[in-house]
Amino acid sequence: MKLQCIAFLWIKNSPLLDLPVGHFTMGSTSDKAIDVPEPEDKSEDQPVVSRSKASVDPWPPSLLFHNGCPLLNHGGIARTLWDIIVNVATLYIAIIVPYEITFMRANLANRPTLGLDTIMEIFFVLDILVNFRTSYEVEEVLVTDSRSICVRYVKFWLLIDIIAATPLDLLHIFNIHVIDMMHLMKTVRLVRLVRLIKKLEKYSANSTLVLSILMFSFTLIAHWAACVWYEIGLFDLGTSHWHAGWLAQMAERLERPYMANRTGGLSEADAYTGALYFTVSSMTTVGFGNISPNTKPEKWFATCLMLSGAL
Repeated sequence: MKLQCIAFLWIKNSPLLDLPVGHFTMGSTSDKAIDVPEPEDKSEDQPVVSRSKASVDPWPPSLLFHNGCPLLNHGGIARTLWDIIVNVATLYIAIIVPYEITFMRANLANRPTLGLDTIMEIFFVLDILVNFRTSYEVEEVLVTDSRSICVRYVKFWLLIDIIAATPLDLLHIFNIHVIDMMHLMKTVRLVRLVRLIKKLEKYSANSTLVLSILMFSFTLIAHWAACVWYEIGLFDLGTSHWHAGWLAQMAERLERPYMANRTGGLSEADAYTGALYFTVSSMTTVGFGNISPNTKPEKWFATCLMLSGAL
């Protein structure tokens, strides 16, 4: 009886009982113990992390609500489609406006693109209203406060958008005279394309996309340069050596010469084709000589054009 009591007390006070559950395995011939981790105790004190819908869905909800007022989600499909429309309108303005104020100057108020240009201006005006009701994100925090949205938009983009959205074409419709060069104010909206370029940076590994952007940029610059080259040719027609300018020389070769009062001469299509041909050939090579700079302004511009092509 004493032996049983001693054995019971020894087992009760043994340090082996303090080892964690699962420290030993039955039937193993190895001298090393195998640790089996205990299941974690999921107590109520531990925080529960849940994934939001915005992190799971590729397209977050288009509409958000702040104090009962709806606003667009900057990452939603509705805002994305609107950005595509506005960016296309911006590229259209970047292409057509320089062409209009150079090649269509004589008939600017009645040009065939007047209706489409007016629609683009309406898009730009609506875009100002949309930007006042669009959320934004700061350090992965979605901001939907109306006051914060307004302050941020007024601080960074409002002035540029107002200049670009000035409805000059609507003034033409009401027979109000507008200085031709004022239409160039619309091109300041190209600054907004910086945001688009930043979004496309994540696709920089796509060589096809990068090459397409470079080709489009080169074509756009060549188009702008062609408009400037034509404007220089028109300027030379008003000087005493007007017959030496590239426009007069090209018109004589095509047997459609300009007169002293600047009547006659090349058609709009022929003049633009010749100007674009000269700018592209000067930016890629050194030209072929069939259209060459003869006057001082033409030589200065051609020099700058060839230097830019070397870059």
